[in-house]
Amino acid sequence: MPRSRHDSHKTNSFRSSRTASRDILWARAGEILATVDGQILYHLLADVSDTNLFKKIWHATSIDGINWKWQVEAAGIGSGVESLSDPVSHTVEHVAVPKSFLESSIGNVQLLNPVALSTGALQDGAQWWGFLNYVEAGLFKVGRFLVDWNGATPTIRIVTSVDSSGNYFFTNAVNGDLSFLPFAFLEKTSIKSLFFDSTAGTFQIWGGLQGDPWSAENVNCDTTNIIQCTLPTMCMNSVGVTIAGCPTDGGRGCVPFGQTANAYELNTMGSNVGSNLAWWEVAGRFSMDTKPHQVYSKSRFIPTGYATGRFHPFRWNSASGKRYLFSATNDAKICSNFLLNQFWLSYTVLTEVNFHEGIFDDGFQTGNTSGWSIACPPDCS
Repeated sequence: MPRSRHDSHKTNSFRSSRTASRDILWARAGEILATVDGQILYHLLADVSDTNLFKKIWHATSIDGINWKWQVEAAGIGSGVESLSDPVSHTVEHVAVPKSFLESSIGNVQLLNPVALSTGALQDGAQWWGFLNYVEAGLFKVGRFLVDWNGATPTIRIVTSVDSSGNYFFTNAVNGDLSFLPFAFLEKTSIKSLFFDSTAGTFQIWGGLQGDPWSAENVNCDTTNIIQCTLPTMCMNSVGVTIAGCPTDGGRGCVPFGQTANAYELNTMGSNVGSNLAWWEVAGRFSMDTKPHQVYSKSRFIPTGYATGRFHPFRWNSASGKRYLFSATNDAKICSNFLLNQFWLSYTVLTEVNFHEGIFDDGFQTGNTSGWSIACPPDCS
């Protein structure tokens, strides 16, 4: 593969070294540290409001980044506190509010998790800027937005057009209502991290790309594996009859109980639509590089040959200096289980990424990854 390089582009950066330092010291990936209405809090914006329609973005705040208070707009939900005993014990409080932070009123547009930063974490009412993930008619797209604060009241401004000189034009989402289409800076992409990387010396977004026909041979499991249906449920066979069997790929496949089949082919229905990981340089609120930089690996195929193989990359720079990448995959299941769909039984893997000569590679995947020959630049092998 050719080596990824930094592309030159016009820079309209708002960032001063002081602002960059705040982002490094205060904002952990996925969280927004900001001072709003006189309170210094961590903030989250998430699509947890719905797991079907994906129309609403909810807003949460936290004093410590552990215990969270969610502003919930949903029928029949009052206020309350739930204590959870995860590896780190914490509480989740929900407070009923009349309106979600952002809601799509367009029939074929769904909203997914935004990512954002404050221009000044310790400055009361400082503007937020970030990227809005959305789906239009089934196609993943990425827009850009700003949030202006008047006390505790946000005004969300979304980019709706860009002229030939690269100037952005914004439309207000009045009362949090997205009734218009954002401008799509990226397509077939979902962004999961926005942060400043001190070694690379730039703001970055990291995302998953889907849709290109990467070879199904580039998969970290045996795609020829034949397995038997031993734990059946009820599913519909090829002639429309409901039988005891193992459903695959969203119900489009059904292996009768006791019979064998190629798990990978049925789980993906023979599709060679693959997935990839990449990152982009972002100069600031009003400029970005729209050309992706490829992420390489010593231990696994990037890209890979199925849609849920490399997705949801979440980057975090530790105070120790290590750069971690959490990303979702289904490599351990896609070839050895009959899956209800490609997301079924998917899981998160942790890798440590290195940056050298303009390249990121994630050569330190946890678990057994020996024996794989990965396409990589010469100094990444």
